[in-house]
Amino acid sequence: MPLNKRTITAVVIITLLSLVGLICIQVYWINKSIRTNSQVFQQKVDMATTITGELFRKDPFAASEIHQAIINNKDEEKVKSIISKFIDSSFARCNLPLNYTFGIYKHGSNHSNTLVAGDATELVINNSHCSNRNETRTFGFSKLTCNVRDLQGNDYQLAIFPSFNAYVFDQIKGTLFTSIVFILFILSGFLYTIITIRRQKRLSDIKNDFINNLTHEFKTPIFSIGLASGALRKSMNTEEQGKMMSYVDVIDNEGKRLKNQVDKILQLSLLNANKFAIDKKRVNLKTTIDKVVDSFEMLLTQHSGKVQYQAQDEEIFVNGDEIHLMNVFYNLIDNAIKYTHNHPLIKITAQKWQEYVSISFEDNGIGIKKEQQKMIFDKFHRVTHGNIHNVKGFGIGLSYVKEIVDAHQGNITLESKLGRGSIFTVNLPIV
Repeated sequence: MPLNKRTITAVVIITLLSLVGLICIQVYWINKSIRTNSQVFQQKVDMATTITGELFRKDPFAASEIHQAIINNKDEEKVKSIISKFIDSSFARCNLPLNYTFGIYKHGSNHSNTLVAGDATELVINNSHCSNRNETRTFGFSKLTCNVRDLQGNDYQLAIFPSFNAYVFDQIKGTLFTSIVFILFILSGFLYTIITIRRQKRLSDIKNDFINNLTHEFKTPIFSIGLASGALRKSMNTEEQGKMMSYVDVIDNEGKRLKNQVDKILQLSLLNANKFAIDKKRVNLKTTIDKVVDSFEMLLTQHSGKVQYQAQDEEIFVNGDEIHLMNVFYNLIDNAIKYTHNHPLIKITAQKWQEYVSISFEDNGIGIKKEQQKMIFDKFHRVTHGNIHNVKGFGIGLSYVKEIVDAHQGNITLESKLGRGSIFTVNLPIV
């Protein structure tokens, strides 16, 4: 995938959405845990308050002391001490190691509650409010009975207010802390990845600019070599023609080979930068292949090679860019000649289907190992087998071929057996 601004933006958006989704899921489960622990808290507080009331009823002496202190409106600290002893005991039984406040309320005949002892600031309005199951309660209440009734006939009720937030936080702090830590790790990794991608994108742009400048600088001397070899051919006299012609052929062939390599690098650079243009037209397949084969006439003669072309129909037209397609066919034939030890025989077969044409390039070369076939279209990859490194090249030809075929909405496949040659099949849409 090209490392362009659109790709980076897509990666950022997808990662951010994933991170937001993860945070939402964590918030959902933490909120659910808070609700569950709130219910457990209410149950424990109710149980502890009930136990406190039971302990109070079983201790008539304590009840009498509290009753007298309330009536006489004195010794409030003594009342707090007695009640705190009962509450501490009940909290220990219910595993509630929490700070708390409490209040003793006088319940009058008009259903009002008046704080008569304790340090609670909350007011318990009435019993129906206290027992409302649809509301989140953070306190427990219990009647203080056992002959504890004043002259006006008022009952006393005990309300205990434990530290609700401290309890819930203590229960979920492990999950909450772990979630925050992992989310921070993911966020840090995401930011580092984005910074790295942007840095690599900048380096990739610098590299592409360098390649473009380098190849353009090469084109000038290559063009000069071509002009010089042409001038030499014209200026040679008959006596020097045989000897000089061989020198000119060397200059000409090496100049063409250098030009082809420079063109490949430049084209691949343009492909990577998404700056290449595919000018699709109606292209005659046979005519295009013939032009490419003709350019190999001298090389085939040197290697005693042969190219055979066979087509189902005499004229097959494809929808493509003729220049780019010629480069594709050139690379496939060039590789077939390079990687054949003796007398290369290349069979080109074109078979027309309903919506596309299959062009097969079969050679009698050395073949490719199975484990290397999946990497054959990777950039700069060169197969390693025997003396194959004697063949010069950059390892970009087949990568370029695949890029061009993909740009034509086609595909390329490979079948090969070591020592038995290879078959490259290019599928292209037809007109």
